[in-house]
Amino acid sequence: VKQTLADVSRTHRCHEKDREILSARAKRIRAANTVLLAVSSTGILTTLITENRAATWAAAFTTFASLLFSLWQLQFAPESEVAAHKEAADKYYSLRSEFRTLGARMMTLIDEELESTYERLMRQLNELTAASPRTSKKAYRLTREKD
Repeated sequence: VKQTLADVSRTHRCHEKDREILSARAKRIRAANTVLLAVSSTGILTTLITENRAATWAAAFTTFASLLFSLWQLQFAPESEVAAHKEAADKYYSLRSEFRTLGARMMTLIDEELESTYERLMRQLNELTAASPRTSKKAYRLTREKD
């Protein structure tokens, strides 16, 4: 029970760390997209006002880059990854609490109750592990460094 509790706790922290990493990445992506859109808009306005050929090419390039970046952002949807890791972390946290309760009650439970509760929790853990997104090596490494 102790080892399983430690594993569940570490997995919870890994999902939290991945959520933090991906959330920061999503913010950077949104900021970069905003900059690209601003540069594109400014370039288009400059082209309309000055009719400068270099400005036209620069506006075309930044507009195309902005379009590609937006399409990439739609395809990978970093916010949905953040939400998936948050949901997994919340579920692992709940399961961790149940394992803690089981650990605290071990001496008062009869063997059959202990075994059936542990088996139920292990089934939940296996289902959660199968349904959860994989954690990154970076999140795992950062979590291990804190231990």
